[in-house]
Amino acid sequence: VIVNLLSNAIKFSHRDSAIIVAANGLPGKVTEICVQDHGIGIRPEDQIRLFQEYGKVVNEDTVLMNPQGVGLGLWISKKICEQLGGGIFVDSHANHGSTFSFT
Repeated sequence: VIVNLLSNAIKFSHRDSAIIVAANGLPGKVTEICVQDHGIGIRPEDQIRLFQEYGKVVNEDTVLMNPQGVGLGLWISKKICEQLGGGIFVDSHANHGSTFSFT
């Protein structure tokens, strides 16, 4: 899961921008891992399909930055997190980057 999130952060960030990875302890011995980028971000209307099978966001930026992607990585990551009793989440704003987190 973390490899997928890091790969996406790298693909959809501008050259020389920072990617931040953090681990937070939550109640009940749960750990939340967060991957934050300062890339192109995701519009609210596109976030709805992110975790769906073949849910690739298609626009000018994504086609240029990741032409070969088909939209399975986040869906697979979601399935893995759910099978382990956790979840995966996104907080993103177009042109301001994204933070993906999972438990």
